[in-house]
Amino acid sequence: GGDLQFRFGGNDVNASREAGQAIMFPSHATHRVTPVTRGERHSLVLWLQLDTGSEVDRELPAPVCNVQVNHPDGRALQLRWAPSEGQSKQ
Repeated sequence: GGDLQFRFGGNDVNASREAGQAIMFPSHATHRVTPVTRGERHSLVLWLQLDTGSEVDRELPAPVCNVQVNHPDGRALQLRWAPSEGQSKQ
């Protein structure tokens, strides 16, 4: 129990669960957690947003890490922060 499931193409798809893994997805993605049958389940919810009208967000430094994301259909996606046009990579 306690599986994170996504509704994708009319099917329920379980997200993989491995030690040290983080799962990120947009909040509008249809999802649920199956009932926990033993032990505990912990979740951390974050809200991330960039405001391109803000001086601070426009001048963010170059990326410091990559994020590996597994799409509910099984595709692996690599997400990387990229500097805006005109910004140098540090």
